[in-house]
Order: sequence, then structure tokens, then C-alpha cells
Amino acid sequence: MSYSFSSAAALRKNPSSGWQAINPTAITVGELLSTYQGILVTLTNSFEVTPTLFDMVANRHRFTNPSLTFAAWLTANGNLALPSVGSSYNISTQTSNTGDLHTHGFKVRRVHPVGHPDMEYPLEDKTDALITKPGIDYLYMGTHSLVSLNGLFHLTEGTNHGLYVRNAVKSSKIAEDIEMSITSFANIASLQLLPITEDMIFKTNPDQRLYKQTFVNLGVSTEAKTVLLSIGGYLHCLDSAYHEVGDGVVSIDFTKLPLLDRLFESMDLIDMQSLNEAFFNGFNNTLIVDQITSDDFITKYLTLSQSFAVVIDTDYLVVDRNAFASTKFPGQYISTFVPKGLLVTETGRELAYTVKEDTGWYSVNTKPLYNVAKTYHTTQWPLDVAVSNIPDPNIPVRCIKPTHIRFHRETLTITP
Repeated sequence: MSYSFSSAAALRKNPSSGWQAINPTAITVGELLSTYQGILVTLTNSFEVTPTLFDMVANRHRFTNPSLTFAAWLTANGNLALPSVGSSYNISTQTSNTGDLHTHGFKVRRVHPVGHPDMEYPLEDKTDALITKPGIDYLYMGTHSLVSLNGLFHLTEGTNHGLYVRNAVKSSKIAEDIEMSITSFANIASLQLLPITEDMIFKTNPDQRLYKQTFVNLGVSTEAKTVLLSIGGYLHCLDSAYHEVGDGVVSIDFTKLPLLDRLFESMDLIDMQSLNEAFFNGFNNTLIVDQITSDDFITKYLTLSQSFAVVIDTDYLVVDRNAFASTKFPGQYISTFVPKGLLVTETGRELAYTVKEDTGWYSVNTKPLYNVAKTYHTTQWPLDVAVSNIPDPNIPVRCIKPTHIRFHRETLTITP
């Protein structure tokens, strides 16, 4: 009754790539169990018509010698019957979708942040935007979507009147534009948006600098959930800039994100007057290093209305990242699949785009944007006194290389 290996699928403990086909025969069982959180192996034998679907993780107690390869362990198992969780399995995929709000029929109007949207208020007090469309459940929309304005994500709240986008009017005035997109997680899971407040930010050592390590207590349990972070409107999706260090606690490393590029870029996109007076000294093309890496600055940056946590009600979220091939035309890229996710620049800003189908490929078109190298890109700027937003004349200007980001969750169904 000895078994023969047929096929296997495994899910890494950090499920960034989803379930994947693997061949475990030459890998030690110890390495398999330390690398994967799920391993399903299809086995056959000459005495049973139906294949055996063997769950390695559920039967980890059987692997008493972690140095054996799976093939060697299977041989050593001999004629001992192995439990089967079913005869086969199927993996279905649920994905996020991103689209332009205006082209999907949503209306946007400016409203007061707390007053009834139909009440009359001075125009300057209407700092939020209200998104509406007939037939939409706005409470559901508020717990299943993210909204970006001119490339930066903004805090939203679903109400009976519509979906509020906080400080959207302020932002659109600064940017002199109103490109809005929505990313729907309706096919994946519900989400909770948590504004970051000063009392949520802490450090474990009084000598610790928040710039190098900031702890944020979200105030909710993140057990069996996934956390994304919007920092100043730039969405971080399971990347190296942050990680969970406990239930409801995340650690942020500002040295792992392009802070300077973002600060200079954000000046023309969102209201940053709250950061500190010294930051806006009339010379926005120059920043003082000690100021922008200070605890006070980091705290105020994290408490902008565009900084918030996104807690998604699934512990299994895959982030698909794909680069598009460039063309000789600025703002035009080539994709082999239909893009339905976020398109982000190297700084993390989202790009609005259109898609045109051609034979066997898709033309992806955005506003022409360029990567202009700055002098601080070639220096260790944290050691400087000040940094300027001055182009480096020795480095050629090039077109940006955007990344397509889409989220998905896989559901494993086992057939008895």
C-alpha cells in the first residue's frame, strides 16, 4: 500500500504569492513545515481508486525526523495508511477592482464635515467631498472601499447621505485638480479605516527616534486580519516600511520609504500646514533635516487626515505587483493583461490611467510624468543640515516606471 507522489500545492507563511504548485520530494520536511503554512499533497497507491489528499501541516506530528526529504519520509512510511482530507481541491480567487469615480457615474459635491449635506454653510467651511450615486449602500461602501484623490488616499466615512471624503476640498484646491478613484474590496472582505491619533503613537525607549522606529497601537485586535497603512496618503501594502509586532500594534521605519520625495510632491497635493511652522518657512524647495526627522514632525505627519490604518477582515491577502513595459512615448505602457488595479509611481502615488485593447496586448495611458533626479538622491541626506528640491544636472531625466498593484484572496475548497 506504499504511496506515490502525484502533485502538491503550498501556501507560504507570508502569503504574498498565494497557493503555488511545488515539488516537495527533494525538500526536507523540516524546511517544508517552516516555510509553508499550508501544504496539500496528492498521493496515489495501487489499492485505492481515489487519490489521497494529505495535509502535511495537520499531520506535522508524523514528521519526527525533520532532516528527511519528503520522498525519503514517504518511503519510510511504507504501507502505513495516511489520512485523507478529500479527493481533490479547487482554488478560487477573489480580487479587488479599481476604477475612476466620475466615469462610473458617481457625483461629487463639497459639503460641511459635520453638518447636514443639504444645509447652507459658508463655502470655505465645506472642506469635505460627498460621493453619491443612486442605488448605492454608502455604509457598505464605507467598509469595503478606499478612495484616492489626485493620487493620494484620503480618509472616508460611509453615512446614509453618501460617502464622505475627508479634507478632499482642501486637497483639490491645492492640487487644482480632482481626479478620484475608488478601490473596491467587496469581493475580498470588509475593512475598517482607523485615523491615527497622537495617543496611538509611542516608543519603547526614550532615546528611540520615531524616524527610525515608530510604534502605533491601533486600538483594535488584528488577529486573523491584514493591516495596510496610508502614510500621508501613500498606501503601504505589506511592504518593508512596516510590520506587525503584536496584536493591534505596528512598527513603522521611515528610513524604508522615500520621505523626501513624498514631502516635496505632497506640497502640491494636500494641506500640510499642520506639520509645523518651521517646515513652511517660505522656502518650500528646502527642508531642514533635523526638523523633518524630529519626533514632533513624524507625529504630526502620521496624524494628517491622509494617514490611517486599513484593517482588512482576512488574514490571507495577496498583493500582486506587476511592472509594465515602457514605450518610446511618455505616459504610455504595454500590459499583457487587462489592468484593473492601482497604478502607482516610484514614490507610491496612484496614477489615473486609461486602457485600450490591441491584438494580444493592452495600451495603458497616463499623464506623462518624469523622474527628475535630485541632488539628495546621490548623497546620505540624513547627515546633511538641509536638503533642496534641486534637480541633479548630471543625471538624465527619465519617464517614471509605474507598478500595477492588485489585491486578491484565494479560497481553498476540498472535494470529499
